[in-house]
Amino acid sequence: MIAVFLVLQVSNELWAEGENWRKADGLLWRYNVATGVVSLGLLATTLSVGALRVLAGGRPAVHLPNRRVLGIWAAIATLAHVPGGLAIHSDGWAFWRPFARILPTDGDLIDPYSVAYWAGLVGLACITVLAWTSRDRSMRSMGADRWKRLHRLAYVAAAAVFLHVVAMQVAERRALGHATLTGVALLALIGLPAAAYASYRARSARSAPGEADS
Repeated sequence: MIAVFLVLQVSNELWAEGENWRKADGLLWRYNVATGVVSLGLLATTLSVGALRVLAGGRPAVHLPNRRVLGIWAAIATLAHVPGGLAIHSDGWAFWRPFARILPTDGDLIDPYSVAYWAGLVGLACITVLAWTSRDRSMRSMGADRWKRLHRLAYVAAAAVFLHVVAMQVAERRALGHATLTGVALLALIGLPAAAYASYRARSARSAPGEADS
């Protein structure tokens, strides 16, 4: 996060078209983006662990310790991202203002900030539940099957985070370089699990006739 925070000092993104105030001049914006970038990267990496295992020919696994650790750190980074996001787009202490613009009255379509905030809220709720139940105690008390079903929320979280990030890119008119790097992370977030699912389904379909004949 510190490294991303420092790199953002050279950003030439502006708050609005035609203004000379760089976003990077604000410490809060750099904090917000740094925590968001790290949480997105950690979440994408978490989902990639199992996906890469399947793409390499393995079977889906319930218990992957490295994936659990990465998921917990992704949740920590996400929780660190929330205060900055609320502060930077709220009106004073009225942190609920971005949520209230889901149906704007100025004739525009749905406000992208509100889409980003509501999607982020769904993602935050899912990630918090996933992190809390990633403890050994939760796994033992729930059992493998129930734990696995609950942790399919990871895909709901991924979809919500995808929508959150895309909407925020649109709302803040992110620079091309920033948007491109974000797109790579989003591709890993959504693309690798989807490819792994398709690969596993294809392997299962090919092996089914042989198992029936035997």
